[in-house]
Formats: sequence, C-alpha cells, structure tokens
Amino acid sequence: TQDSVPESTLRAFLIDLQSGRRSTWPLGLSDDEYANQWVSDFDGTRGLLSVQDSHGSNRIEIWDLTRHVRTGALALPAGTAHFDIGLNAVISPDGTTAYTSLGAGRMGIFDLPSGRFVRSFDVRYAGPDSARIYAVPWMFDPHGRLLFAGFDPGPTGGPPPLPGPVDDRPPNQRLGLLDVHTLKFIAQTGLGDIVV
Repeated sequence: TQDSVPESTLRAFLIDLQSGRRSTWPLGLSDDEYANQWVSDFDGTRGLLSVQDSHGSNRIEIWDLTRHVRTGALALPAGTAHFDIGLNAVISPDGTTAYTSLGAGRMGIFDLPSGRFVRSFDVRYAGPDSARIYAVPWMFDPHGRLLFAGFDPGPTGGPPPLPGPVDDRPPNQRLGLLDVHTLKFIAQTGLGDIVV
C-alpha cells in the first residue's frame, strides 16, 4: 500500500493473463513522489504513469511496456502541472491519443507516442451545482466513447483549486459519456450522495 515502503522502491508489474508470464521493473520515483495512476492501451504495449509529488506538482510519463522503459512524457501546457488531487489520463482504443485532466473541468488531448499537446476542451456536467464538479477521465467504452467520472465535493468544498462556487446542495457524484469527435456529453447521470 501507499506509504508502507519508500516510494523509490516501487516497481511496476505486468502479467500476461493468457500465459501467466509476468515481469517487473522499477518506476524510478523519488521518495517525494508517488504513483497517482497507471493506465495502458488496449494491447498492453504502451502505458501512462501519472506521478505527483508532495507539493502537488504532476507529470504523466509515457512507458513502453514491452521494453519496460520510460520513453517520454505528455507535454502539459504551462500552468496545468500543479493540481492537488492529481491528474488522470486514458488512452484511446487505437492507442494514438491520450486524454488527460488539466484541472477540475479542463481536459487535454495529446498525441501518442510523441506526447505533443494537441488541444484542450472544457467538460461541464448539467445541473445548478455543476460548477463544483471535478471531471475525471475514466475509460473508453466498446464504441470508442469516453466515460467520465464526476467528483462532487459537496457543500463543504473540495481540495483546492475548487472548480467553481460551493453551495448548500448535497453531493451528487456523476457519470458522463463523451463523444470524442464533438467533445460533448451525449449522456450523463447523477449517482447521488455516494462515496466514490
């Protein structure tokens, strides 16, 4: 578990579910950093490692999972690397694009494997309390649509930077389904006051 060993000793594990073969290698983190999130593409050849340090600074590393080496990083736009709750990412089904949070409701699109920043867009849920929702890219569905989680900190507010005004409505966690061609939600729903 996190904090039970020095972060510099953390290792990645890759297991082939068909053969049972596994491999492991060091992540190369310092003790001031931790692995926030790890995702891979659909064929298991490329991964993204979201790393955060104790000061809230983030980077997203690109890994070649077949050679167990870091090959680069996503070129985060200026002013987006510091985010206290961490940056999350997903890889498109064809493995050519990364979608990454750049803040509470801002997403970035990046070319893979170069890590080049392509563009950004806003993600907003419906409802009067939508301004306080943290949009978190989660996974792609079988049709190539991007599923977003929506973290609602509720009336007590969340970790800074807050995405919008805090009001007295109870928390309402969300899910949203995004069309990556139009960059608009095609469906969304509230989950109520649940722990996510």
